[in-house]
Amino acid sequence: MSFGNYLENELLDHVFGMAGSNYTSPATIYCGIGTSTCGEAGTAWGEPWGIGTYARVAITPNGFGAATAGTVLNATTVQFVEAGAAWGSMTHFGLYDAATIGNFLGGGTLTTMRYIDSGDTARFAVSDMTVTLE
Repeated sequence: MSFGNYLENELLDHVFGMAGSNYTSPATIYCGIGTSTCGEAGTAWGEPWGIGTYARVAITPNGFGAATAGTVLNATTVQFVEAGAAWGSMTHFGLYDAATIGNFLGGGTLTTMRYIDSGDTARFAVSDMTVTLE
C-alpha cells in the first residue's frame, strides 16, 4: 500500500515538528474499492459511487492490529454492503478519513481482481489488508 500525499505531508510535519502541526488520527477510517489505481491523490480511481448500494466501509481505529516491523493488518473483517447492482471489476482499495470524499490516506492493489455483481458481498477477511510504512 502506498500512502497518499495528504497523509505523507501530515506525518512529516508532525514528526519533524512543523509549527502548528499536530496530526490527529481519524476517529474512523473508511475503506473503498475501485477499478483502477488510486494514485497519490486518491481521486478518479473508479470507485463505484451511485451504482446500486455502494458505500465505503467504516473501520474503527481498533480495526487494525498493532504495528510490527513497519506493518499493520486489519484485525477485523472489512465487509461491504451487498451490491444492489454490478459494481464491475474491482482491482484496488483506498483508505480515507471520511465516508464520502475526505482525505486520501493510502491505497493499494488487490492481490486478485474481483468482479462484483449484483447480490455479491465484497470483503477483506482478517489479516487480508496489509498497510506497510517503509
